[in-house]
Amino acid sequence: MAITKEVLDELMKEYRGPDDLIGPDGLLKQLTKALIERSMGAELTEHVGYEKHDQGEKPTTNRRNGKTKKTLRTDQGPIEIEVPRDRDGTFEPAIVPKHQREFKGFDDKILSMYARGMTTREIAGHRKAVAADLKRFTPPQVKLPQKRNSPNLPSGGMPNTPRLLDHGKCDG
Repeated sequence: MAITKEVLDELMKEYRGPDDLIGPDGLLKQLTKALIERSMGAELTEHVGYEKHDQGEKPTTNRRNGKTKKTLRTDQGPIEIEVPRDRDGTFEPAIVPKHQREFKGFDDKILSMYARGMTTREIAGHRKAVAADLKRFTPPQVKLPQKRNSPNLPSGGMPNTPRLLDHGKCDG
């Protein structure tokens, strides 16, 4: 779906100046919040396998479980969003991953995808695919050896502080 002239007219009908567009409560900030929340909703629908308010038989025991608030730092300033949850706690949003608080440069990317006619569900799917590609190309973490041959290290490889202090090998 492309952004039509009618949609733009509706969004801009109360435009009086630049603050209405890029100000603290401007259209870009509101649109960013709405698109993030809608994308997360679409991601959760994909994750749990059923639409919101679906009354039929559910394909899984995992269910939607409300929302939590999260404040993101964006190019327009802080935006408070509501992140949907699932009961099992296995939902990992791709558009704003868990523990991420920064969301810089998002507006240009999302608005360009939306302007090219992508729906919010398609945008969410695209973001999920990009996240999967990043995971695939990220090198695995280096694993440290579990055991070391040292009189000051127990078999697990962690320093035994009392042994170090007993033998006078600590300058503390």
